[in-house]
Amino acid sequence: MGKFTMVLSCSLPPERVWEQFLDRKFNEQFYQEALGWPQWSIEEQSNTGEEVVRKVAVTPRRELPGPIAKVLGAGFRQTEEGTFASATRTGTWRRIPSTLADKWHEEATVRIESVDGGGCLMTIDVTLEMRVFGIGGLMESTFEKNLRNEWETFPRFSGQHP
Repeated sequence: MGKFTMVLSCSLPPERVWEQFLDRKFNEQFYQEALGWPQWSIEEQSNTGEEVVRKVAVTPRRELPGPIAKVLGAGFRQTEEGTFASATRTGTWRRIPSTLADKWHEEATVRIESVDGGGCLMTIDVTLEMRVFGIGGLMESTFEKNLRNEWETFPRFSGQHP
């Protein structure tokens, strides 16, 4: 099982980054324009005032080694189920793949904290477990690399859309 943590600095205050996480238009632009994903769309969303729960359909653009691309197939997509608690500035989500759902576990937690100078730190804890004979380790390392690249893009894109 792969577990890793990323800590990223963002020039915007936590409140603004949190608003971006929850803004439909911002997310569509980030995933589709900045990351080049063919699809990122909210299927369901509810807001209690204390937390936002949403379900998102995604088709990620991923550079995948041949064996992984073959196993996942051309129509690979994921469903992301997330909960975002505004009081604690914490979000949790899990992604469920269209292929190998019984062998794939992907979940993460992001926390946003203030730093001196008006910016924030985002701490992202990720768990990836892909139990696929012969290529599970390759899948975990490939998807970790992709996730790291995607998250590292966020602060730059976020700062360009204050």
